[in-house]
Amino acid sequence: MANIVLFKIGNTDLTDYLDIQGYNVNKTEEFSEWIDANYIHHRNVVRTRLSGRLKLGFKSTAAVTNFLNVLDSNVQPGNYYPASVFANNDNTLHTANVFLDGVAEIKRDLVNNRVWHEYEIDLEER
Repeated sequence: MANIVLFKIGNTDLTDYLDIQGYNVNKTEEFSEWIDANYIHHRNVVRTRLSGRLKLGFKSTAAVTNFLNVLDSNVQPGNYYPASVFANNDNTLHTANVFLDGVAEIKRDLVNNRVWHEYEIDLEER
């Protein structure tokens, strides 16, 4: 089976860290809408935009540090990231500038010295 790229920031492929079953990113249409004098709704597509939610998980502090370094080294003025993002609804890998807003959760098993870092990220194309 060929490897598929679902999510890259800059040149770093993060697909191996994704929760594949919870990957929910799509290319959505944005409209200009109006109602005419006969109360008929009209819509024109003005652009498409990647948006959705994904989850990344890391087994070690070193992997998290690498991920955070990737973020730090790729952030652009304006707080967006150059990325390659797979859209589920058109089955295509897109190159785009995206905003990433995330929440981190860390689970620790102190007895067995294990840790699990999870980042839930909302993604939206600039």
